[in-house]
Amino acid sequence: MKSLFTIILISFALFLNAQDDCSQDCYKTVTNDPLNYKNVKYTGCVDRFDRANGKGIMYIFQKKKKKKWKEGCFENGELNGFGREYLFDGENYIEGDFTNGNQLNGMFLQTSNDGIILYTEYENGEVIKKWSNKNSKYNEEDIISSSSTLSLELIKHPHYRNAYFIDVEIGSEEELFLFDTGASGSFLTKEILKKLKKITTVELLPIKKQRVTVGGGKEISMKFYSVESLKFENLEVKNIIFGVLDQQTEKATCILGMDFFENKFSKYDPDFDNNKIYLEK
Repeated sequence: MKSLFTIILISFALFLNAQDDCSQDCYKTVTNDPLNYKNVKYTGCVDRFDRANGKGIMYIFQKKKKKKWKEGCFENGELNGFGREYLFDGENYIEGDFTNGNQLNGMFLQTSNDGIILYTEYENGEVIKKWSNKNSKYNEEDIISSSSTLSLELIKHPHYRNAYFIDVEIGSEEELFLFDTGASGSFLTKEILKKLKKITTVELLPIKKQRVTVGGGKEISMKFYSVESLKFENLEVKNIIFGVLDQQTEKATCILGMDFFENKFSKYDPDFDNNKIYLEK
């Protein structure tokens, strides 16, 4: 299982390689050239009209502080191809394949100080999908089963009308996880987290503590973990993201929310009449 740090390093390596593959012609290179901008310095390739064209990096000066502004492949002075546009702090950035300085097509990522990476997929300038490193990601190879069409039993709570659970194998034991269509994420109790650490790889993600509001308006901090393997009655699912609250009551329960079903499977279909949920890789 790759850590987020490893993924960021790979992304940075790809970024450097992508810059080397800039398709624009480099008429000449300049160093710390303002390019007719105010408070800007540019180092890299330009065209015959001294516009950024090809591989380069722009810095902007704000209140006498030099900050990164844009870097990557330029054409006619705008990012055109793979590059980064830095946010106000000069450290966090939006990265992707730009078109005339705009985010039009493909996947872009945005970093933040709290360690959360937001991914946005565009098509013709429209947002198609958004997710972050707090979410599980779809990968058909993460679903291990002999069948492409799967089903899990939904166990009805004996006292609560609309409460259903799913059995999860934790070593030699079976634990009940609440099937919650109202929960955007998935969550573990501290007890189950400890059990999982004994049988599979569990990695704390480098995301600064997030805070959630619980009953009574109380805010509780939460950490995020990536669990390498979770086993059910007839399948195994790999690389699942779970939140774990720092403070929990004795009645706390594990939850499989929509993040799990929508992001780990191509399709899911609960059938409450027959106490089943049908899944597809």
